Amino acid sequence: MSEIGFISHPPPEPDFWIYFAKYLRNTWVQWAIVFVPFILFALYLKLTMPSFHVNEKEHSEEQFQFRDMKEIRKRRNTMSNNSL
Repeated sequence: MSEIGFISHPPPEPDFWIYFAKYLRNTWVQWAIVFVPFILFALYLKLTMPSFHVNEKEHSEEQFQFRDMKEIRKRRNTMSNNSL
């Protein structure tokens, strides 16, 4: 009688969490849980932090252009003051 009952009502399939817990015992899964967030955080910092020039004494072209613009404005101001 118990065999007939077992055949008519088989035991339930193991659910997702049993399979999930089995994978958590694998060494590579444990290392991946540690290293994947670390690598993602390192990439985030590398891609979002501002970068600085190696040689701070050297000026970029933009700084020279900005200085030239200041000189041009000074010349314009002195020319306009002279014409008055």
